Amino acid sequence: MQTVVQSVCAASVTPDGTAAQPARVLTRLPGESAVFAYTLVNAGNDSFTFPVSGRVEAGGQTTTLRVVQDLNGNDRFDSGNRT
Repeated sequence: MQTVVQSVCAASVTPDGTAAQPARVLTRLPGESAVFAYTLVNAGNDSFTFPVSGRVEAGGQTTTLRVVQDLNGNDRFDSGNRT
């Protein structure tokens, strides 16, 4: 008898939101910055690559938008991160 285990991807992002009901909203004055932290988890049984990007919805304004990976896991924007 042989058992075959299928590769499963079970990705989730928290907090969850949509363009109509975003998970995070923040008002800033010109020149101020903001950081929105999200967590991507794969609870599946195999490794997968997840392309991640940021976008500004219609009507939004920004001069700089970037996604930063917290490689050292300290939940801070510091030198242990990768853009």
